[in-house]
Amino acid sequence: MKKISFVLIILSLLVVCAMPVFAITYSQPDNGAHPYVGALVRFADAEPYQRAYCSGTLISSRIFVTAAHCGSNGSAVQVTFEENVATAVTLINGTFYSHPEYRSQRQYVFDVAVVVLDTDVILPVYGQLPTVDSSKKLPRNTPITIVGYGVSERVFPEGGGHWFFYRLNSRNFAVGSHTATSAHWIHISQNPAQGDAGACYGDSGGPNFYGDTNVIAAVTSTGDTPCTATNVSYRLDLQTSLDFINSFSN
Repeated sequence: MKKISFVLIILSLLVVCAMPVFAITYSQPDNGAHPYVGALVRFADAEPYQRAYCSGTLISSRIFVTAAHCGSNGSAVQVTFEENVATAVTLINGTFYSHPEYRSQRQYVFDVAVVVLDTDVILPVYGQLPTVDSSKKLPRNTPITIVGYGVSERVFPEGGGHWFFYRLNSRNFAVGSHTATSAHWIHISQNPAQGDAGACYGDSGGPNFYGDTNVIAAVTSTGDTPCTATNVSYRLDLQTSLDFINSFSN
């Protein structure tokens, strides 16, 4: 499955889904439950306001963890932790660093990145990194909480026609069920027919927490085209992921 950067996919408030990438589907407003989850923000030429193109998690006052496919190594980016991106006032500058072994041609292995913020963001609590290999023996159907700023469920226009996604541009969360752990990813059911929900376009880099904890099992990486079957997230409990992130410790 080839994944296209979310930056290039969502170009308008209403978007037609055509490729496999990742927003929170069948979600609930976060309402301050995850203040350490933020959005990578930019202005789009066709829109009069700023929008989220990826999500991520603050694990310390200056270290923001996201997905490598969300940016270019060494590039300047802006992050906000406000719940509504369109009206966000505080945008924090930072520098994007992708995992040194990340290559998009390699099926998005090493899809993890860090943004080092220019200024401290002081919060009472931050997201936490997992212990090594903690997802290896994760029982099937373990709840996984996915948080992000992406699009919502599919909308079908009156009178028929192609369905589209409505982009929320605000922080939401959903809960899916763990189905499997592979060499680099955890696989999460987001099938609404089974009572699950999950990630979609715009949620790339956002956290996948173990249950209702603040421990990040993985970052949203890819999934199926209509965002209704499986959320595939890159594992942070791999030694390679932890070594990379911890190299930026402040």
